[in-house]
Amino acid sequence: MVDPIVMTDDETVSLDLVKLQNGNPYSLGTGRTCEQVVGGAGMKGIGLLILVLRLTFLVSTMKAWRHGGVVLMGRRRSSFYLMEMSSSSSSSSSSSSSSSSSSSSSSSDACRTLVVCGPSGVGKGSIITKLLAEHSDKLSLSVSHTSRKPRPGEQEGLHYHFVSRESMEEDIASAKTTGSRPKFLELAEVHTNFYGTSLQAVENIHKANKVAILDVDTKGVQQIKATGALRAKYVFVVPPSMQVLEQRLRSRGTESEVEITTRMNNAKAQMSFGTAPGAFDVIIENGNLDATVGKIVELMATWFPTHFASHTNSSTLTSTFTCPSPTAEAQA
Repeated sequence: MVDPIVMTDDETVSLDLVKLQNGNPYSLGTGRTCEQVVGGAGMKGIGLLILVLRLTFLVSTMKAWRHGGVVLMGRRRSSFYLMEMSSSSSSSSSSSSSSSSSSSSSSSDACRTLVVCGPSGVGKGSIITKLLAEHSDKLSLSVSHTSRKPRPGEQEGLHYHFVSRESMEEDIASAKTTGSRPKFLELAEVHTNFYGTSLQAVENIHKANKVAILDVDTKGVQQIKATGALRAKYVFVVPPSMQVLEQRLRSRGTESEVEITTRMNNAKAQMSFGTAPGAFDVIIENGNLDATVGKIVELMATWFPTHFASHTNSSTLTSTFTCPSPTAEAQA
């Protein structure tokens, strides 16, 4: 239903210009304007004219309803309101079809992916491990594909999906040449080996009615958004300070001095990207693991209410976020 068209006594608007939905013109039968109808009768015949208009209105209403067209809605303070009206059966059918389509779309395109990003040493691994341990029935980590050989203790499907380099190259080439959906949401080559997040792996988690968690770097985030194939929420984790980040890296005892310097330089570049306006849905400082996980769970209650509705805490959440469409993210 459209907004009413207001026609006052001072306006000369011919009712013959009004079109019904079936394309046929229809008027009150006078072929004259409102001004001519109201003003031309004279003061003496105004009562009779009003009676004629009311009778004509009744007839026109019945005809308009019959044809699903335009109906004169009556008089109010010398103003006429004209409103387009659809036949009830057409409106009901359209509404039902729209509702069904919307329901199907929301079901298949629902936002059920959490992307966690942050510099090395910020604690992403600990955060994700705790989330999975406490909400294993709602969350699942997307296992990456790699073309390298398994290391001692690594298990297929748990640490990585181990595939050949040739297989990954074929999948990459196929998506480029055919223009089909990308097989990998993000991909990186490290020391001649491919590492990537498979779109199918994420969709398999969704089919299991769980929220998929992706642990990627800033380049991976940019690639995921560029594909336009996935609706997701993006969390960037930052340390309390760069000094704290360096202390955490050193406390691991797994990196050399050169590696620590490299990681700190990379961290500065990632922090610059991650804290830029619009790059992520939320930025969370990881000063305390329990507090950080608690905040993320509360955010997930607003992002994924079907899975985390019972965890909503309105007293600590000041805003909610809308999951953008993949197309919108790709164009951003």
